[in-house]
Amino acid sequence: MNIEITSIAGAGDINHERVVMKVNATADNTGVYAIFEGDIGEKGFVVAGKIDNTYWFTNVEVRPGD
Repeated sequence: MNIEITSIAGAGDINHERVVMKVNATADNTGVYAIFEGDIGEKGFVVAGKIDNTYWFTNVEVRPGD
């Protein structure tokens, strides 16, 4: 599956902030994906041991365009 993060809506408003994504390719189930928040190092990778929050997606069937 190819999911693109298209925007961060409501950035800075803790009650409304959310990640907006779009499925660009093959249909799949979102239950095998997670988003991690952490500190980014100089080369653009998450620094080991610095993951602050994690959101694991529930099982939802998605198709291209969703």
